[in-house]
Amino acid sequence: MRKLQVFISSTFTDLIEERQAAVEAILAASHIPAGMELFSASSESQLEVIKRWIDESDIFLLILGGRYGTIEPISGKSYTQLEYEYAVSSGKPFFGVIITDSALDTKVQSSGKSALELQNPNLYGTFKELVKSKMCKFYNDTKDIKLAVYETLTDFRQRYTLTGWVSGKELHDSEKYINEIARLLDENNELRNRERELLNRIDHIKKESKSKANNSIDIMNLDDLSYRIERIVELLDAQEEDGELVWINGVNDMGEDIEFTASKPRGEFKGYYFYEKDESSIAYLGILFVDEDDSLNIVTILAEIRMMLKDYKDIGDDMVFRFIVASLSFTDELKSYCIRFFEQVLEKLNLDTEDFILEIWDQERLLDIERDLGLFLDLKSSN
Repeated sequence: MRKLQVFISSTFTDLIEERQAAVEAILAASHIPAGMELFSASSESQLEVIKRWIDESDIFLLILGGRYGTIEPISGKSYTQLEYEYAVSSGKPFFGVIITDSALDTKVQSSGKSALELQNPNLYGTFKELVKSKMCKFYNDTKDIKLAVYETLTDFRQRYTLTGWVSGKELHDSEKYINEIARLLDENNELRNRERELLNRIDHIKKESKSKANNSIDIMNLDDLSYRIERIVELLDAQEEDGELVWINGVNDMGEDIEFTASKPRGEFKGYYFYEKDESSIAYLGILFVDEDDSLNIVTILAEIRMMLKDYKDIGDDMVFRFIVASLSFTDELKSYCIRFFEQVLEKLNLDTEDFILEIWDQERLLDIERDLGLFLDLKSSN
């Protein structure tokens, strides 16, 4: 089992028992506690050391008692607050445990006013409200801290993909991994050789695709792919989206629109909203690549489509995604290769072929689309 490293942040002298309780709970759960007991919070370089500890940890735990802590002179905030804000801003899974008012009163009775923040009460109050606004629990005694640590670690293991630490004893079959790496290197070399073969055929492919247009007249230059795609998209009333893809699909019980979001397309792909004929709703999302300079790198293109299928697989039931690759460098063989690849990925990811579609816009397909849109006239049809 992977052991998670948990960074414990708090003021120190007033929370020794509480920190010890957290350490014991982390160890009892077979994980690794980390803290800054051996460091004094006194310099900017020390803060950088603390940040590295946080970066190397899997989870950040804040224990907030009644003290604010030592002030870092440049920011005017306590080191404890700076640690917390850094963990939150870096996307580190975090949680806080906060002392209850009654527990703090009891602590004051036993330890005196040293358990309270007397120098910077306003800063302490602001920081406490910040912690309360995010994921946190409250404790009356050390048992509550142990319970909070155990429950949260169990929850985080299920919710997050955490790196953790693995004992060398668990890596007993290193030869298996070496063989797998060697196999992947061979596979990569094979793909590179295949790519070179495909690139060597480009000149022949261009001639073959252009020959299919000999018996036709167009109102555009057949070699200007970007211009042709621009006109097609315009006549299809498609709307380009530079960022994330956002759409409405249904309403909730409150009568409010349910909004869905898909990440921005990868690489040189662009996102488009293709609307129904009555423009009342989006028919499908087009993820379009245009081979503008006739240098089709099909290996890279398919790899990007593979990654986008992973990005969009959880929202495929709510929208149709059409991946469109437009190029004048396609042959029938190359098209078949792309289609087989796409089908295999859909099967591997268990995706519905009605929700995720691959379209190849080669010369022949472009002519059909332009003909349907009135941009193209067959000489044979005009005789």
